[in-house]
Amino acid sequence: MVLWAERPVRVDVAGVAYDLMGRRLPTGPVTASGDPLYVVSPAVAGVTASSLRATAGPRARLSRAEHIVLAQRFPARNAAPG
Repeated sequence: MVLWAERPVRVDVAGVAYDLMGRRLPTGPVTASGDPLYVVSPAVAGVTASSLRATAGPRARLSRAEHIVLAQRFPARNAAPG
């Protein structure tokens, strides 16, 4: 599960939380903010990805500035020498 919030808010999590760089956070409540937190928790009976999608509202289209770039590729002519 990914946690984030527009303003910092404390959240109790049932599992292990990691920051964006993959560092494990101390157990207990975490602070969700604009930086995503990744939570790994045991499976919950009856909860599936499709049931979560069904309860979520429609997604707004993200602007170009709101997309997270995981890997950039540049043409070879723009690459650094060597």
